[in-house]
Order: sequence, then structure tokens, then C-alpha cells
Amino acid sequence: MYRYPKRIRRVVIFDFDVHHGNGTEEIFEYDDDVLFISIHAYGEDFYPVSGLESEARNIVNVPLSIGFKSNEFHNACDQVFRRIEHHKPDLIFLSAGMDAREDDTIMRDSVDENETNASKTRSFSNGKVSWGMPTCNCQGSAGLTVFDYLSMSFRIAELAHRFCQGRVVSVLEGGYGKKGLSDCSVAHLEGLAQGNLHAAACAEWPWTSSTSSSSSSSPPHGKSPEPSPSQATGERADIVASASASAAAG
Repeated sequence: MYRYPKRIRRVVIFDFDVHHGNGTEEIFEYDDDVLFISIHAYGEDFYPVSGLESEARNIVNVPLSIGFKSNEFHNACDQVFRRIEHHKPDLIFLSAGMDAREDDTIMRDSVDENETNASKTRSFSNGKVSWGMPTCNCQGSAGLTVFDYLSMSFRIAELAHRFCQGRVVSVLEGGYGKKGLSDCSVAHLEGLAQGNLHAAACAEWPWTSSTSSSSSSSPPHGKSPEPSPSQATGERADIVASASASAAAG
């Protein structure tokens, strides 16, 4: 961002890990060039027990109830994507946590009182997790599916194509079951790829009338008109369905 100030000035950081991105928020709070968005589970015993409304206008926290499902998540995405459109970013960063998947297990860090940090033993557990912090109940923290990650990523890629020439940097975060993590990661990448292809196809949508270049329906300045909402929606549904099938097969 500082290296390319002429091309990248306004940035979005979208954190969809199941835990609030409190560290990122603290770093960029009150920096109006950076819009930080976090959709996360919130509860009195759910780490880090933060992520309610912020006084900073560049911070958008969307706390959801523990165990939130697909419809709540996508409603939250509708809300924050409007903020992204208003911010008009030059670059989008993703804190890509996959631990909101419905069957995610979370790692338990069990430490004997006599052990040092270097000799900690870790094991998978369906109960509580402790990382040298207050123990919190993380089982059943959310209920997203592979398709939720795919469709959300598809929409992000479309936004990136519209505002920042497709510039997206995605950094993997949480996800504690090997199969769930791999499935969601594939779906995430598939959604980004398919969303970018779809947005590019819409930008190059062919001019349907070839009979007269002087017709009133001619595109201004030689530009092709965008597809109608019904055309775009139908094609998008086909692409998402195809991508979902591909991710499931993989």
C-alpha cells in the first residue's frame, strides 16, 4: 500500500473467521483509508469476547449469535458488501477463516503446570479450547457449509473486479478439521476464480443488435451494454452451481 501509493490507497480487510479480528481492528482503527470488516460469532464466553459496535467509522463489526447459520451469514454479507461498494477499494484483503463450518472441530491446547511453552502438547477436542487465555466453549460456534464459502467468495471476486481490477489477497486463518479445512479452502478458491471469470464475462457482454450501427440501441462510444438483471442472475446461478459441483467432486 505504501509502496504503490498511486495505485493502491483505499483498502478493505474482510475477516470472516468465526472469531473477531480484534488485533487487525486495533492496528487500523481510525485509518480512513482502510475499511476493516469482521463477521464473527459473539458470546459472553466466546473468545475474544469483543467485536461489538466500534466508535471508529472505518470499523464494521457484525457480531452474530453463536451457532449462526447460512441465512444469517449471507444477510450480514449483504450489509457489509454495500459498505465495500461505498468505500471503493483499490485492494481487498481477506482474513479467510474456515472455522465457521458446521462440523469444524477446534484444537485443544493442554498444558501441564510444569511444562514450558516450548513443550506444549496439542490434541483435537470437541470440547473447550485453551491457548493461555480464558477457556471458551467453541463447539458448535457456527453452521456454515462449503457452498456458503463458495458463494460468498464468488461475490467478493465480483466486487474486486468492479472496483480494483480483481486485486484480492486471501490469507488462510482458522479451520481445525483437516477435511473441512481443505473442502472449504477449495470452495473459497473456486468461488474467487469463478466470480472473477463471471465478472469479466459480464464486462464483455456482446452487443445484441448487429443490424445497424446508427440505431438508437447502439452502445455509446462503442461500449457493449451490460446484461439485463435477469440474464446476469441466470448466468451467475449457472456458474455458481457448476462451481459448487466441481468443489464437491474435488
